[in-house]
Amino acid sequence: MSKQGQISVFTAILLSMNVMVGTGILFSPSIMAAKAGNASFLAWPLTALIFLPAVFGVSQISKLIPETGGVYIYSTKILGRFAGFVTGMLSIVGYTLATATVVSALRIAMAQNFPTVIMFQSPVAFGIMAIASICMFNLISTQAFGKIQGPATIVKLIPIFLLIAFLPLITRRWLPIVAPDAMSLPSSLTLAIFSYFGFEYACNIGHHLPNKRDISKVIFLAFGGTALIYTLFHFGLLQLMGIKSLVAYSATSFPKFLPIPFVGVKSMVVAFTSIAILLTYFFSANGMFFSNVALFGQMNKGGFISGSKVLGRNNRFAQPWPFVILQGAVVFGFVTMVNNVKALADMSNITVFGSVLSVMIALYVIQKRRGAGPLEMISAIGGILSAGGLVSYSIWQLTQGRIGVGIIIPMLLVLLGCLALYKNQPIVEEIK
Repeated sequence: MSKQGQISVFTAILLSMNVMVGTGILFSPSIMAAKAGNASFLAWPLTALIFLPAVFGVSQISKLIPETGGVYIYSTKILGRFAGFVTGMLSIVGYTLATATVVSALRIAMAQNFPTVIMFQSPVAFGIMAIASICMFNLISTQAFGKIQGPATIVKLIPIFLLIAFLPLITRRWLPIVAPDAMSLPSSLTLAIFSYFGFEYACNIGHHLPNKRDISKVIFLAFGGTALIYTLFHFGLLQLMGIKSLVAYSATSFPKFLPIPFVGVKSMVVAFTSIAILLTYFFSANGMFFSNVALFGQMNKGGFISGSKVLGRNNRFAQPWPFVILQGAVVFGFVTMVNNVKALADMSNITVFGSVLSVMIALYVIQKRRGAGPLEMISAIGGILSAGGLVSYSIWQLTQGRIGVGIIIPMLLVLLGCLALYKNQPIVEEIK
């Protein structure tokens, strides 16, 4: 690769952290605090440790198969065409559900802060407005979308680093953690798992590094840095707002609690930060939605999609508008049917990590074929256990309540509908 296509380790770390840090940290803390109290901020490092084997495993297979196109490529090359299709569709359904999770979380946060606005109280009215806006943004050209998302990346980091900057002023004592809170910590991991979505990007840029061995360093430092930011932000929320206020008003209200003595300055900070938080939700949902549009386009180009002449029909900006509308309709259906952010996040976790589990199995197969050493085989098995454990945990969490059991059927119907799109063609290129 030419030097123009290379990036430094530091740049790779920043790019990876930028993708991982998103809206999850804005709507998760209040729900987690309701379960685990002062111990809830410890869910971030705990979840990172559980994640790590799967993240490291994907980084390993990205070095063995240095191709772009998403995680479905790895399953296709090793496990076959149908396995690759299933992996890709699990990822698409997972990020469709993730979009629904973010939209629902935004509506709930707005309803808490503006209880008199009727639109925020109605999932249908808010869903129509939000999802129509998302679909419109995803019908513009990729270049224009990138130019919009660039500044949005800076905006989304402002609220998080603002609170972290106030930590020396608001930290008065170590948070008392009682036994019941510590015991409830395992049940609060769902949204922490959801909030680390995007780690796949960190695993896909290793071939841009001058030294491919640095990819593990990038993964560990980026993932560790994200975990540190999440932990500090959540810790700061508990110090600033306390458990009761955090649960009642959510993290989006934290600017109102900042110790700024000047009323005018505080009003400006609150207004600016609130707008930044709102834009963070919107552009995060857009980013998830757009990643699905891009993945669908790649799978369609690879001949995986049946009926591609209909779903893959492009507008003048080369965007598959029938798929955009279909995905928007599915998001709207889940937003209006499921008024529970945690349940939506559980379903998203199940499907996204279902795709990661497929990749971990592919890693185990390729390592066994090439006669890999004990440490490499242990790494592959650890990835399978990590991804499989996250899927199992999310299924268990989803089936704990009536709402979770009820929405399993719609989720399965969506997955079956996706499987019906499979187009069976012989593999043109096989891995050596």
